[in-house]
Amino acid sequence: MLERPAPRPAGVLGTHGSTLATVRVPRADGAPFEVQLVAREVDLDTCAVYVDGRKRGWIHHEGHYYVAYAGQIPEYAHECGHSLLWDEAAALLLSAAPAPAARA
Repeated sequence: MLERPAPRPAGVLGTHGSTLATVRVPRADGAPFEVQLVAREVDLDTCAVYVDGRKRGWIHHEGHYYVAYAGQIPEYAHECGHSLLWDEAAALLLSAAPAPAARA
């Protein structure tokens, strides 16, 4: 028997501008905590994710998946996971380690 899906706090991004979202991020001990973030649309398929005014990375919509990229500069960002749901991709991004520094 299928269970009804639980409501997701991040919802669906609008098509223009910025969206304020609350995402549940799992800790190492398994207990989730809530993080408030701002998602700013870069183009129709990509948004930049900010926490406390600092850019943490991007979420790009590719086909059926939302792909999370950690890092402040697109050329040096690294993929940290993908999901069918935007808020789960955001949680992957927020729990990812920072991108390695660029080499000169």
